[in-house]
Amino acid sequence: MIVVSFNGWAHTEHVWRVCGATHSGPILKTGGGQRLSGWTAQHLQALASQEPRLQLILNDRNLGFAAANNQALRRASGEYFVLLNNDTSVTPGWLGRLIWHLEKNQAIGLIGP
Repeated sequence: MIVVSFNGWAHTEHVWRVCGATHSGPILKTGGGQRLSGWTAQHLQALASQEPRLQLILNDRNLGFAAANNQALRRASGEYFVLLNNDTSVTPGWLGRLIWHLEKNQAIGLIGP
């Protein structure tokens, strides 16, 4: 699971509570290739120090949303990759339903809710 963020701790904290805290696989959180405020970076670093699944990427310049996702994907490993904005809202069971469709039809390479 990759989450791109830009100085939006309230959104980032929410998506972590909803998605990260219930997801069993590795989570790679990226600073989005964007300079974060000290407050947001401090909170992300504190969270990463307490959560071994969370890998934090902080960049010193704005790479943009697509480049930040690509940067994180280069470091990610696993069978499935989830790309989320930090202000994403999801419904209960969302990830399992997406994976069910991917596993049912091997012709699907990319899926969204």
